[in-house]
Amino acid sequence: MSQTKEKKSIWDTPLLSTKVKNANVKVFPEGILGYFGGPFFALVPNGIINVFLMQYWKNVLGLDSWAGSFIWLLPLLSSILVVIGNLFVGKLMNGKPKKAGKARPLIFLSMPVIAIALFALFMAPYPFNEAGVVNNDVTLWTLIVVAVGYNLFYAFAWPLYFTSHSAMVNLSTRNSNQRSLLGTMAMAAQVGAAGVAGMAGGFLTDLFRLLPSAENSKYWVNPKADAANKVVDEARLLADRASANQRWMIVMIILIVALVIGCLLEYFFTRERITEESFMLADREEEAGKNEVKKASMAEQIKICVHDKYWWLIIIFFLLYQLGGMLKNNGQPFYSQAWTGDTNLSSNIGILGAIPTAVGMVFVWPLAVKFTKGKTMGVEVRCGVEVGKDVTVDELKKQGYRAFYLAIGLQGGRSTGVPGEDAEGVESGVSFLKRVSTGTENAVRLNGDVVVVGGGNVAVDVARTALRTTEGKVTMLCLESEAEMPAAKDEVAEAAAEGIEVKNGWGPKEILTENGRVTGIVFKRCTRVYDEDHRFSPVYDENECITVPCSVVLEAIGQSAVWGDLLKGTAVKTRPNGTVIADPLTFRTDDPDIFAGGDIEHGARFAIDAIADGKKACESMHRHVHPGQSQTIARDKREFIELDKNNIDLSGFDHAGRQIPGHTGSAPRTSFADNRLPFTEEQVKLETSRCLSCGATTVDVNRCI
Repeated sequence: MSQTKEKKSIWDTPLLSTKVKNANVKVFPEGILGYFGGPFFALVPNGIINVFLMQYWKNVLGLDSWAGSFIWLLPLLSSILVVIGNLFVGKLMNGKPKKAGKARPLIFLSMPVIAIALFALFMAPYPFNEAGVVNNDVTLWTLIVVAVGYNLFYAFAWPLYFTSHSAMVNLSTRNSNQRSLLGTMAMAAQVGAAGVAGMAGGFLTDLFRLLPSAENSKYWVNPKADAANKVVDEARLLADRASANQRWMIVMIILIVALVIGCLLEYFFTRERITEESFMLADREEEAGKNEVKKASMAEQIKICVHDKYWWLIIIFFLLYQLGGMLKNNGQPFYSQAWTGDTNLSSNIGILGAIPTAVGMVFVWPLAVKFTKGKTMGVEVRCGVEVGKDVTVDELKKQGYRAFYLAIGLQGGRSTGVPGEDAEGVESGVSFLKRVSTGTENAVRLNGDVVVVGGGNVAVDVARTALRTTEGKVTMLCLESEAEMPAAKDEVAEAAAEGIEVKNGWGPKEILTENGRVTGIVFKRCTRVYDEDHRFSPVYDENECITVPCSVVLEAIGQSAVWGDLLKGTAVKTRPNGTVIADPLTFRTDDPDIFAGGDIEHGARFAIDAIADGKKACESMHRHVHPGQSQTIARDKREFIELDKNNIDLSGFDHAGRQIPGHTGSAPRTSFADNRLPFTEEQVKLETSRCLSCGATTVDVNRCI
């Protein structure tokens, strides 16, 4: 067992695990609480800081009057620490994935760090004495606390939260529609938080006198005097400045409460499905003994970036984008207050400016849904609908659909027909593979020894999968000899290397049972599989039999069609084996509106055959829905004479065979991960240099020869 599973992370404990258990994204609670409500509350403190920090320094601490150069030097010099802090946070996120996620734990950890930074930003010692004179005994400490708070917030605390928060949408799901929903929610939270900070902030600062200013009429002895005779009530202004410093501490406590609520909502009501997949893959690779891929160091990554001109274009664009945003967000309230003496104008501008933004956000999601790739192509996907049960073909025709393509594949297995196959423990290989592939990790477990009946590629897949779901022995038996087996030779070799015993030339005779459960299976010797015309016609020697004890029998001797009621009410005809009858050129069935392709039309083949059928059937359906179009004109019948390799001289050409990849040599029972190694450099050269053209035949790019 891997170390990943032995050592359980603190993030995986019930107390700190995610509350989102759904495989798919739900609007509530994940969307509303995790991607809107949580980020909204967490982002509001940052909005307040961005808008009012500089004004706090000027109007409350009076830094412009005794440390004017400090105000503009601090952000400039701190930019170096901000860059270092962001690189450090990026390195944290780029570490080994945890089951809880790459970003979610950082969101949780950012909560106390931001709280401390918020306190530090607004706990600077007040630099004036009771007479309003700068107290030189505390000014140094004031500047130190301001600098520490600023760098703690912008260089570490805020990047720790915002970098992880920004990654959440991309780590949430692979479903693009669900991701666009979460992205809209997250953007709405960001815009909303900035809007609230700008709109409500101005009213609150005036209401609670958080930014006392000599320009404000509240501090003039005679507000009605003309500009030349306005006198500032210095005593009242000084007293308000001192008390404002304390009121800002109260504001910070409120913002910290909002921050904690927001971070907890975002942490508990989000889920990193992509990271979970990466975690399980890394765990499987560790179990399989794969060498960890060497990652480029931070220094190497930076070196690569600085030598890339496009990277500089991105940096310049982002710099200008951020500069414009800072000028808009910070400059507007600053100059509004400078012109009017209070923050009401800033709030009014914020409210008026937020109206089109809010209206725009209302339309973003519907437009995103309307103009997604699937929608713009005219494709509508309806999941969970069984045609013939939930809706019939006739009903779909009445809804306006004019062409139908059947591509359901061969979803059923074939039975051996021997006595005892109705016992508990007997299952088709196709059904078994489906259970394993659609279940959660380790959801399917088999007890005891397993026998797989069959000799094709599917049978090998069933046997190798069974090996990973049981502690018992796995044995594979088939009619064919080793040379006749339809399974790929490398697949059979890999199965044998994993410890699966392959017995050739045996056919099932009877499944042994006890109390309704499988206890073993009897096989009889198969002396011939095909007749003189190479038709399937097995011959058995009933006198030579073997008994294989087992608890599970998996039959993988072929696949069958499962139609249900899909063809009810149609003119579609099927063959005795259940596959549909369709024109081999146009794929049209006996029902002129229905076309079919893939395994359900020609029987079990490769996936590429089904893909090719779909492309050609698409052409037929396109012609069908446009009246007057011929189904056969200019169609490629794929009638050509294949090159006879036995009738040409290939002595001067490369005869190198396909390269065989190496293997990790890890125990197969521990993981479903692919244990094949990539080609070596030498193998890559040999594989890519293999002759692909002998010059004896013309290769048509539209044909596969």
